[in-house]
Amino acid sequence: MIASASPNADQTETTLALHQLQPGASARIHSLEGDAASRRRLQEMGLVPGAPIRLIGRAPWRDPSEYDLGAYRLSLRRAQAQLVRVAAMDPLGGMAWAGSSNDPSQAVSSSQQEPAQAAASSRCIALVGNPNAGKSSLFNAMTGLRQRVGNYPGVTVDRHEGRCTLPGGVQARIIDLPGTYSLHAQSPDEAVTTQILQQGLPENQRKMDLLCAVVDAENLGRNLLLLTQVLELGKPVVVALTMGDLASRAGRTVDIAALTEFLGVPVIPINATSGAGVMALGKALATTTAIPHTCPWRAEGVAAGSDADIAARYAWIRGVVERVQSSPNAAHQGRRGIDRLLLHPVLGLMTFFAVMWALFATVFVVADPIMGAFESGGEALTAWLGSALPEGAVHDLWHEGIAPGVGGVLVFLPQIAFLLLMVALLEHSGYLARGSYLLDRPLSAVGLHGRSFVPLLTSHACAIPGIMAARGIEHPRDRLVTMLVAPFMACAARLPVYLLLVGLLFSGYPGWVQGSILFALYAFGIVAAALTALVIRGGILRGGGSGFLIELPSYRTPHWASVVRAAWDGCLHFVKKAGTIILAFSIILWAGLTYPKMDSAQEAAILQQHGISSEQWALASEDLEAADESVHDAAHALQAAAIEHSVVGRFGQAIEPLIAPLGYDWKIGVGLVGAFAAREVFVSTMGIVYGVGAEVEDEPEPLLARMAAEQAPDGSPRYGLLLGISLLVWFAIAMQCISTVAVMVRETKGWRWPMAQLIGMNSLAYVLCLAIWQIGSRL
Repeated sequence: MIASASPNADQTETTLALHQLQPGASARIHSLEGDAASRRRLQEMGLVPGAPIRLIGRAPWRDPSEYDLGAYRLSLRRAQAQLVRVAAMDPLGGMAWAGSSNDPSQAVSSSQQEPAQAAASSRCIALVGNPNAGKSSLFNAMTGLRQRVGNYPGVTVDRHEGRCTLPGGVQARIIDLPGTYSLHAQSPDEAVTTQILQQGLPENQRKMDLLCAVVDAENLGRNLLLLTQVLELGKPVVVALTMGDLASRAGRTVDIAALTEFLGVPVIPINATSGAGVMALGKALATTTAIPHTCPWRAEGVAAGSDADIAARYAWIRGVVERVQSSPNAAHQGRRGIDRLLLHPVLGLMTFFAVMWALFATVFVVADPIMGAFESGGEALTAWLGSALPEGAVHDLWHEGIAPGVGGVLVFLPQIAFLLLMVALLEHSGYLARGSYLLDRPLSAVGLHGRSFVPLLTSHACAIPGIMAARGIEHPRDRLVTMLVAPFMACAARLPVYLLLVGLLFSGYPGWVQGSILFALYAFGIVAAALTALVIRGGILRGGGSGFLIELPSYRTPHWASVVRAAWDGCLHFVKKAGTIILAFSIILWAGLTYPKMDSAQEAAILQQHGISSEQWALASEDLEAADESVHDAAHALQAAAIEHSVVGRFGQAIEPLIAPLGYDWKIGVGLVGAFAAREVFVSTMGIVYGVGAEVEDEPEPLLARMAAEQAPDGSPRYGLLLGISLLVWFAIAMQCISTVAVMVRETKGWRWPMAQLIGMNSLAYVLCLAIWQIGSRL
């Protein structure tokens, strides 16, 4: 059923659809059309009858469009903009807001609050607010934890808990809730917030003792809508006003005393990054017990959440904002002019891809020398510790297992750290969020939602939080498609493999060329995700879908502590994985490649083939460097035979017929199987496979050099360009992460879609690599 939301609007007034406005044109919203859920979401974002709106510009391919709502900007697809009818501005420049009176004099003063009760010695406190309002930063400041933060909506998609001691010794349990625009949930992450606020924690129905409403001063009007609903929950409320410094710089200074009087609850300005105001907030959280009474914006007989209800709230909110916050200054408008370039239909897209290319190119140019130093230091440490160990199994385990396995992965830490640092800079500045606006049209063309950009962006670090971030997508089919294609994004686990293979295949090229190839691999993953989404949305998940509606965050100067912490946490996760999963796998793999050992008769038979007796071998093996070529040939033959005789060698030869059509030998096959534990294990596997039984020298040969020297049966280099491309495509496409499968099972509540994802991605990788090798080798 289609309805129109315009309680008091003149239905005879000439109107047009919002998308028909020309860039730069202003109008006022006349009415809303569409179903109730669509109208409510539009109104929650500030698109209420009577509100002023201006079309700033359109994205590439003329969809979506960016609109100015006064305090903030919003992006809408054409399909959603068609639901908004606009009329000419009031000739006198004023606005005729629909709904109840916008007189905020009906404030919720302290006399309208229920009597205060004695403060408890412990409190359960929920942080609630709009997306990107600063809840997670405040949570980290209060609890000392390191919850992920970012300058775009939807970073927190599940609740997080921590504990702290408030002033006066009050013990507090802090619950950081996902951001929401209202308490009428339309997506799974919003449902988490609504359920906890209204029903308590799901595991024990523990109700909140106090609500800390985090309000963004830059977008005060829109943030106050949620606050009006929070004030009606019958709980004590304290307002933490964030982004006040940014609002002041833009000329939108907030009168704290006036806002406190209008709301009737404590309002504490804070800066979670610097810690300013956090102690004062803690005191308020420890002592506030009064519960606000019914608020003045509620009209008689109006259902909560209805069109008239939201319009009445915004009418009251507008009056409050006019009295407590000043108008933006010219400097603020000038800063907005940056987006004239960065969101330009042509130049904006070119700039975006140029920035992304430069990001990956500099990974090799800047971090490569540091990687060389890491490599040299690792080799020196390996040799020093190896010389201190007595000959035997432990010595061999260190030299042939742990050092090449764990060290072969850790050597890429400088490049990973640099990439994480640069991504964190772009993320915290607010620039990466512009990607959702620039890329919405191509994403929608293949069946993905504009909000898919955040989960897909997050998946470049790890697919697991990326899949969880899809909870912020409202429509179930949009959400499912996003989760199914998220593992195509080039996650950090793929990076060591990419760096190894790119360095192996293109070692003679300058850093910017290698960086360009790395950029192409990341782009290839995005293209693969887009094409897969197109097939899925054209088949089993056809139809449905939701519009694009997202707030563009303000540009902010990145706080170096937060940026470095984000990069540090990513590196720490990488090192922990190297010290746990990869270390354990390296030990197991070394044992599997070492045992069972050949008996003396088998060794003697191999030596005899090279014309060497056991006695001659015993003498020559004491100083292999001085031995002749025949002894070296015999040593390599013994090494190869010992590996093939081992448990892992036999397993690799068993699966070789399956992977031989791809051009892979059993050694690569073992690496591919190990990569299912973690993709980085491929690097450690190659390090161990090419290190077991190798001659131990004062300076061990780097893995790249050993792989480059590997030869195929016909004497050609084993890792030629064709095989390298095939391996790169395999790792770009294949699903090789058991942890991701487990998260998919949890998020989809079953095994159907995770198994379809696992089989589908690996089958696609196999077919593509088969075609590359079979066609390429014939050409």
